[in-house]
Amino acid sequence: MRPAYFSFCLIGAMVLVGGGCTQSETSKTTDASNATDQSKNKDQTQPNADNQPTDEKRAAAEPDKGQQQAADTGDEQTAPGQQLAASGNGSDAAKKEPKAKSVEVAANTVPANPDADPEAAPSEEDSNMLGIGSAAPPIAIASWFKGEEIEEFEPGKVYVVEFWATWCPPCRDSMPHLSELQKEYKDKVSFIGVTREGNDVVQEFMERDHESGKKWFDVVQYRIALDDNDKTSEAYMEAAGQNGIPAAFIVGKDGVVEWIGHPMGMDEPLKKIVDDSWDREEAIAAFKKKQRMQVVMMSLQRAFARGNWDEALGIIDGLIAESPEESQFLLIKMQILQEADRHEEANKLLAKVIDHEWENARLLNMVAWRMAEDEEAKHDLKLLLKAAKRASELTKDKDASVLDTVARVYFKMGNLDEAIKWQKQAVDAGDDDPRLAETLKEYRQRKDSEKSEAEEKKSESQDEAASE
Repeated sequence: MRPAYFSFCLIGAMVLVGGGCTQSETSKTTDASNATDQSKNKDQTQPNADNQPTDEKRAAAEPDKGQQQAADTGDEQTAPGQQLAASGNGSDAAKKEPKAKSVEVAANTVPANPDADPEAAPSEEDSNMLGIGSAAPPIAIASWFKGEEIEEFEPGKVYVVEFWATWCPPCRDSMPHLSELQKEYKDKVSFIGVTREGNDVVQEFMERDHESGKKWFDVVQYRIALDDNDKTSEAYMEAAGQNGIPAAFIVGKDGVVEWIGHPMGMDEPLKKIVDDSWDREEAIAAFKKKQRMQVVMMSLQRAFARGNWDEALGIIDGLIAESPEESQFLLIKMQILQEADRHEEANKLLAKVIDHEWENARLLNMVAWRMAEDEEAKHDLKLLLKAAKRASELTKDKDASVLDTVARVYFKMGNLDEAIKWQKQAVDAGDDDPRLAETLKEYRQRKDSEKSEAEEKKSESQDEAASE
């Protein structure tokens, strides 16, 4: 099985609907943004992890092998499959997507409780889930580490209840931004950072130096509160089915939850909530769709992990029936079919995706690269070449990443002359990226090696003929 590759499809679809995936506190991960219709835009919405992606190709697919993650802001977005270190070709880390329009901010999270049982997530039918439009639960605070105490939510005032931890890199990354928002809105909005950790742990963290040269205590300009035996986390995080931090809940002027999400993505909703232009009903509908999709995708992931292909196919077929134009679901189905050794059906779906996304250079490039690198699958390399060449046509044969992909597919097909030709173009277009040059060197060495082997065999055959 190839769970890492499946994760790229599955988590991409979760991101498509605004969902996310979790990882352990110490695992390294990568962006799981989808590359479908929505991702024709530069979508990096993935709630998990903590390092920033070094390029957009890694934002388009969860890597299995050959992907090198960016350095230590921690772990960037991924899925149940863990990112592996770069290997082999040397150019995968250099892959960059054709430029696309910007959409949502990246949402990076880590699990709020790494020991939590994933099977215990709220079900789609759970009517008691906390959501947008629900009355905001009261907060239960053991002690207020920083800022004035808030006993209850006052009518006419907006509150942001944000869950974080000192060990969580994306939480730390969000804190300066939250501080800026607190300064901007002053008394109109009260920000409350709630942690499950103890006073000593928070104190030690706040005394550390921030990269700005200030202490963290001076960087954080909003209230910090210590949860009372997880009561607030249970009332908000668990009740809303949120398993990744940082996570923010905006409580509106009438004490109702107006928005739930990553704090780096709350600027626009917060502005509208404060100025009374927020459309709650629209937000409720979008949030319910997101929650439902997360539940469905978790069920799909479990079926996949158990190797129950019929169940997995039934789930994904239901999603396809609801959203027939969504190529990401077709990609998931294709991967399930590959795992079930139904390769002919999988390649028919691949052809359908390529035709459907014929104008989407980003997705075509990503699909061609990732599938060509999947050593165990039996993908139709001619179809992958069709996708890669179309991506190159759309980018006017000037995008180094796409040229590199075309070369790679040719290399996998055993056509070294074409691989070298296209890789030379990638090098010329790649702003002296050394990894592209390393890959070209690899192809040339393989060509020389095969030439030497051929000459050696020819010589042996001549010697045998002479001896006869």
